[in-house]
Amino acid sequence: MSHEPSQGWRRDVVAGHQAMDTTGGSTWDAAHRLCDFLEAQWGQLMADEAPRAVELGAGTGWLGMTLARNVATAGCVCLTEQASGGAMEWLEQNLSANVAAGLPLEPVQLQELDWSRWAAGEPVQLPQPPEGSWDLLIGSDLIYSQAGVQLLPRVLRSFAEAFPQLTMLYCHTLHRFDDFDLEFCREIRQQGLQYRVVAAEGAARPAEAGSDLDPLEDDCGGFLEELFPEKRVVVFQISLSGDFLDWSPCLARTQSPQSAAPVKAETPGATSDDVVEVGRIRVLLPSAQAEEPGPETILLRLVNLGPFGSGQHPTTALMLQAMQDLDWSSISSACDFGCGSGILGLSALRLGARSCLGVDNVPEALTAAQQNAEANDCLPRLRLHLPPLDVLDKDLDFYTRYGDWRRGGAGWTPLVVEEEFDLVLANIVVGPLCRSAGLVRQLLKPHGQARPGRKALTSHFLGA
Repeated sequence: MSHEPSQGWRRDVVAGHQAMDTTGGSTWDAAHRLCDFLEAQWGQLMADEAPRAVELGAGTGWLGMTLARNVATAGCVCLTEQASGGAMEWLEQNLSANVAAGLPLEPVQLQELDWSRWAAGEPVQLPQPPEGSWDLLIGSDLIYSQAGVQLLPRVLRSFAEAFPQLTMLYCHTLHRFDDFDLEFCREIRQQGLQYRVVAAEGAARPAEAGSDLDPLEDDCGGFLEELFPEKRVVVFQISLSGDFLDWSPCLARTQSPQSAAPVKAETPGATSDDVVEVGRIRVLLPSAQAEEPGPETILLRLVNLGPFGSGQHPTTALMLQAMQDLDWSSISSACDFGCGSGILGLSALRLGARSCLGVDNVPEALTAAQQNAEANDCLPRLRLHLPPLDVLDKDLDFYTRYGDWRRGGAGWTPLVVEEEFDLVLANIVVGPLCRSAGLVRQLLKPHGQARPGRKALTSHFLGA
């Protein structure tokens, strides 16, 4: 028989706030949303009167203690944290304060769990329940770094393998770090796990969650479509077997309808299925009929869109508009970093640059850019390369997809940085952009001015 409180859960656990080296100094909104989900779904989740639950990255301990306070009084709730950064001491302090206040938290136990041991490949002793197996694993907003993206899926896999009947629920705020969201989902699959969103803010039905239902769907196109997407808390269920809970509408009212629905960002210019027009730049997509340019029009034809780069994305339109506002009399060379189809590099050449370098770590994108350069009579002024060797050697995803570039599988050669550019264009998501900051700095001419022919030459960086 399930244990279901008759009057709703008591949420009287008190968890303080303090500045810390970790993110566990506060109780984040995702913890409250996961608590909403657990309360609403508890009868379907657990049939045991004495459930055994473990929380990863417990932080203040509010969520795990609230669970123990309401439904696990005869079971066990293990709150885990790292020892570094004062995280475990802070968790112990919060538990002691609530026990002293008279809350019945006897089922709560604390245990150190350092995820970095998975990175080192060390054997890890997982927390063990007093008897039997863990029934439930929970966590909320645990990804704030590249390390978290890579390690959390490994931790989850270890628990899933050790406790096959375990239900794993991870509550996550999407669109805070889009790149981390996508990498996390990819890494989940890489570890042989499956995921499904089983509840989402503002969504009474799965369709109302839109592209947030599966960030990787359609090659991430829908997930990355909005220029300024609304953050949305979702509950992921993660499974080794592929058995999932039914959708729950319990978070539908936690956002206003206005903020729950993604809003299409307004962007300059006009687009259709076969033409993109931004200011003076008119881009004919592969399905467009040939046409002659107008007197003030910069006409480009894309014969191959590659994996990305049609010009239809809002950030691309913004980049094209911003490029037209530059003083091209002072820009001789440009670099299109993350060039995709080459649309920005080709636009730079038509706007006035004498030469352009296109860099991308996707060989199919470089092939598309080369074909588009040929179609626009821009070869050899557009040169194309993979990122430098030191970048490729650290890119495990590249090796997984294409193997060692030295064996010719990629068909392209790495860039050797031998020159600097007046303008660097980078229409890529924020995670790779931040990781590439050092290389971008190498490619960009130093700040300051040179004065050839009395005209100021200033270094520029445009990123979207």
